[in-house]
Amino acid sequence: MKTVVKFLTINNVQPLDDLFTYMENVVIELLENGLITKVIVGQTTLDFGESSPIDEIADNVFAVEFVYSKENVNTHWQLIFEFGTFSSSKQLEITISSDDYRIKIDNNYLEQLKLAIKTSIKDDWKEIVWLMDKDSEMLSIELYPSIYRVENLARQLINEIMTKEYGIEWWEVYVPIQIKKKHRARMSGYKSTVPGFTNVNERLMSIDIGDLISIFTLKEKKWVPVFDGEISHFLNDHSEMKLEKVREILVGQMETTRDLWTEQFSKYLSDGFIEYLKEFELNRNHVVHNKLIDRTAYISILRSIQNVEKELKDGLHKVSETVISTEQRKAIAEQVEMEREEQEAALHDIMESEAGVEIRSVEEIIELYDEHLYEFYTEFQSNLRFRNDIEIGDYQNIASSEDTGVLFEVKYKIEDETAKVSYELESIIDSQGAESTVSISIQIGEENYSKFIRYVNGEASFNSYQGNYMPETQDEFNMSDLEELMEGLVEFLDEHFENKRESIDSEMYSIIKDGGSSPVADIPCWGCGEDYICVDENYGDWGQCLNCGEINEIAVCSRCECYFEGESNGDEPVFCENCLDHFEKE
Repeated sequence: MKTVVKFLTINNVQPLDDLFTYMENVVIELLENGLITKVIVGQTTLDFGESSPIDEIADNVFAVEFVYSKENVNTHWQLIFEFGTFSSSKQLEITISSDDYRIKIDNNYLEQLKLAIKTSIKDDWKEIVWLMDKDSEMLSIELYPSIYRVENLARQLINEIMTKEYGIEWWEVYVPIQIKKKHRARMSGYKSTVPGFTNVNERLMSIDIGDLISIFTLKEKKWVPVFDGEISHFLNDHSEMKLEKVREILVGQMETTRDLWTEQFSKYLSDGFIEYLKEFELNRNHVVHNKLIDRTAYISILRSIQNVEKELKDGLHKVSETVISTEQRKAIAEQVEMEREEQEAALHDIMESEAGVEIRSVEEIIELYDEHLYEFYTEFQSNLRFRNDIEIGDYQNIASSEDTGVLFEVKYKIEDETAKVSYELESIIDSQGAESTVSISIQIGEENYSKFIRYVNGEASFNSYQGNYMPETQDEFNMSDLEELMEGLVEFLDEHFENKRESIDSEMYSIIKDGGSSPVADIPCWGCGEDYICVDENYGDWGQCLNCGEINEIAVCSRCECYFEGESNGDEPVFCENCLDHFEKE
């Protein structure tokens, strides 16, 4: 079964004389609490007499399997207690496993089960260490996209307000040196990791949520000097003073000249927003640092996220209204986008027309692959048309929204096996002159064969001397790749889906020459009409047609020993039509 929770207890504080009984008591408590519906003991239910449900599967390793039922849905579980000793310290590793339990937010059974086990044994051990927990992991995974979204909403709001009110230099003017240092320390790694955004201002993207809170509450101050006797004595060498003390006195003489929260952010956010954001930061760090959570924590964290997200969205809406209405912004953006697309389309047509090349978009490249692969599929069917033991399924078009998929299936009717021919969009690049690749593979069990199919997009450049576009790279779909794919697929199928009719034909002369019996009956298959009904189980199942895979009901005549269509009758004699006619004439 698949492990979903595993934890370790260390250093027992209670004696563990009978390990079997220790686990037995835990199981009984789970039964009494309704967390076990039925414990599996062969075909019986729980009986701690002669047939205990607990198995010792290895030395000091005990296991129990049980069923939990709720609303007519059964889930199957396995609980393993593994007792051990490390450096003279006793340990107990507990593993909870299930193959059919669906881990989801609204199903809290696993949470109840693991916490019930933990509660049952916690007083017996000094320490409990959680090793893995798929249930807690699922809750964190559900929360993380919302956390990511809220952080970026906060960055967006700061950027929009500060840039609009203070210009593009606001970062250099207002942000504290500690935050700038953090940004500079991370900047080189960010640029090298994401070269596509090298020239983009990413400053807020590379600092933490705590730094964003500092910007929301930033206060700009100036020093207003006031005479201080203590500093005067120090400057006249009449006393000693630590630098921290000097700084403390001078900071006390600072006056606030600009309060960003009061001047700007409070216009768009509620008075309680900063406290909401601080709570969000604590919850965010808990989740992204992989700490355990349960459903109570999940609900609390989700509520915190939703509070901050609503505030930020409302704030962004207010900001957009102070600059331009939502309707105007949308209409202008749509108009600009439409004009841009029209200009690109016109230039694209001119380039293709003058250079005589095809410069395809991603969708057009995928359509081209689909067209050629359908032609390949048709030819593949033609190449295997004489293999009556193979059935080829319908072709499934490539879906541009899916990177992988099944093109068609090939069924081997002799042994009821199926091979899947699949595609994977390795790289579809619509840049001029770029090479796209699609991987086509066939798989039978663990065996597979694959081949890359390549396409080069057209490329054109402007010749300023002639005043028109000239071809640089001719668009080309590599047909030789398809030819190699055809050869590879056919060879793969021939190797794994044996043509038994062909094998019998090639061996028949030797069989007859050596005085052996024919492995096929001399009567036609009711399905295909060919004389390839198997009577030698070294080649296939009795009565199966090795040409088309159909199962025929045949028997051996007890008198003439010939094969005929009919059912055998155990040890009772059976006779063909000819022998029955013979008996009637006697």
